[in-house]
Amino acid sequence: MRFAEPVDVLELKKQHRAMWAAGDFARIAELTVAVSTDVVERLRLGPGMDVLDVATGTGNAALSAAALGARVTALDIAPELLEKGRERAANRGLGVEWVEGDAMALPFANGRFDAVLSTFGVQFAPRHEVCARELARVCSPVGVIGLVNWTPHSPPARVLALIASYLPPPDVDSLPPWSWGVEAHVSRLFAGIDMELEFDVATLYFVYEGSTETFVDFYEKYFGPLVAARARLSEEGRWPAFRREVVDMWESSNEAWVDGGFRAPAEYLVVVGRKAHDP
Repeated sequence: MRFAEPVDVLELKKQHRAMWAAGDFARIAELTVAVSTDVVERLRLGPGMDVLDVATGTGNAALSAAALGARVTALDIAPELLEKGRERAANRGLGVEWVEGDAMALPFANGRFDAVLSTFGVQFAPRHEVCARELARVCSPVGVIGLVNWTPHSPPARVLALIASYLPPPDVDSLPPWSWGVEAHVSRLFAGIDMELEFDVATLYFVYEGSTETFVDFYEKYFGPLVAARARLSEEGRWPAFRREVVDMWESSNEAWVDGGFRAPAEYLVVVGRKAHDP
């Protein structure tokens, strides 16, 4: 039996849909394709496997799994992102089932999937414990879960924290999304679910032709949370100060500053989970 969501959670979901529909997330997702390829390879996905990609965005992990012959279902709360995912799949001749839905109430039967993935997605749902239970619920007793999320000190997480510091807090009592990048937090989420977890920290390099300023120009144009923040902070006259902080933050991570280029490392936590069961 599923219970009705509180009004505050429903409002937050509405805000999330609008936020991710802003900009053009597909352009941002191009920067993280290697991460999705990484987790799909770690899970050894292949032909005949039923795979669910939760909070798929525009489908990076879903397309990587489908290219290996898996039967893939891709779920996201924002229909605009799903439409872009459909276009990407069609352009590559890949078959993926695209489903509008909520990571906190997955519309699938218990044990339906051989593998359940989420790359930089499930972290944005407000109820972390609920999401963990749902991921485990729809995973087969002999299946595998693969999660990828930014660590708290990574530049993307720091940008999200900066946005949060400038905007009013949501009316929902929830830990920040980058908590999913902390091993201890993820362990607590799955502690009562009888999951065996493996952790690894890897690094993605954001590489962009041009300076840090031009990279931030790109980022603020296409990344939904920044697009939404700009609209609000510009009205309040606080956008220039905020943007300066964003530029300074990325510049502090830029390893190519000597030659005027842009190359910034970003750590992410990889979690591979398997249900504990008798052999």
